[in-house]
Amino acid sequence: MTIPTTDMLDAWTGFSAGEWQKSVNTRDFIQTNYTPYEGDESFLADVSDSTTALWNQVLEGIKEESGSDPN
Repeated sequence: MTIPTTDMLDAWTGFSAGEWQKSVNTRDFIQTNYTPYEGDESFLADVSDSTTALWNQVLEGIKEESGSDPN
């Protein structure tokens, strides 16, 4: 299967050029396009009720499997 070059270029819009465009090179893609986040945790949302319920189920499952309390 051949993908037209214009489709590939559109898919790469917004990324910095690098060796990753010529071959499968995940390391180069990450190194070339990675920007560290230097902010704080204020962008994070509080834990949802469904996440808390799921986590409680996970803890119960761990307790059942191991025979001990994971906390």
